[in-house]
Amino acid sequence: MTSFFPQGSLRRKLLIRVLCKLIGPKETLPIQRTVQKTLAAPCEVIDPYAQRVEHFLTVSRYAGFPLAPGARILDYGCGTGALVHFLVERGYDAVGYDIRDYRDEKSYALDGRCTFFDQEARQEGYSIDWNKFFLPYPDNSFDAIFSHQVLEHVMGDGHEHIFQEFARVMKPGAASINLFPPRNVFLEPHILVPLGHRIHSKSYYYFMTKLGFRKHREGFNDRATVEKNYRYVRDCLNYLPNKSLVDIAHRYFHYARIDQGALF
Repeated sequence: MTSFFPQGSLRRKLLIRVLCKLIGPKETLPIQRTVQKTLAAPCEVIDPYAQRVEHFLTVSRYAGFPLAPGARILDYGCGTGALVHFLVERGYDAVGYDIRDYRDEKSYALDGRCTFFDQEARQEGYSIDWNKFFLPYPDNSFDAIFSHQVLEHVMGDGHEHIFQEFARVMKPGAASINLFPPRNVFLEPHILVPLGHRIHSKSYYYFMTKLGFRKHREGFNDRATVEKNYRYVRDCLNYLPNKSLVDIAHRYFHYARIDQGALF
């Protein structure tokens, strides 16, 4: 069983490098693979989640883990379930999991394909009791696990529990692709403040807001934006150093690699 962990980037004007991990569980031999930095031309699709599906599948193919239709795929951190919808549309047996239910009346109807750790939780913040966390699937269930901008939101010691569960539910030969911003990113992609995840200060956020670095929110003035950014960084972001991620992964996987480059 091997896992491929690339980090992704936000589109638009953000310049975010890509963090990649290739992980194989301890019971298998190391597998050396070269990940090509230049991907095939993206499909001409309109919906960003359809583009994301194409990107995941392309990265998996170039990493040496092509996924044929019918493959069993878990979207970890599925949110509203849009990625699951487009995977199913492409012929994959996809399901989603998240710590809480983010769906609304505009979300796709997925006939029970999405499962949530806490169905009722709606508060801001991603802290949960990780001692109660588990993926509700049998061992060796999935050919691939995908996640998009999830691992930077894992609070506390959650990475330990998540990697342990990933290793348990992945089939031998499975791949896991996880896209997330690097810790050394200049423009924090969630609040759109330079170094906003490294300089946790209301006065700094206010200064940056006055310079025009802010994520537009309807009905939020400058001070309200500062307060929201401050709480969001405190309660929702946890950028671990690369070495820490690899050290945790090595407890459950045989081989871990970090590779940074532009995939878009």
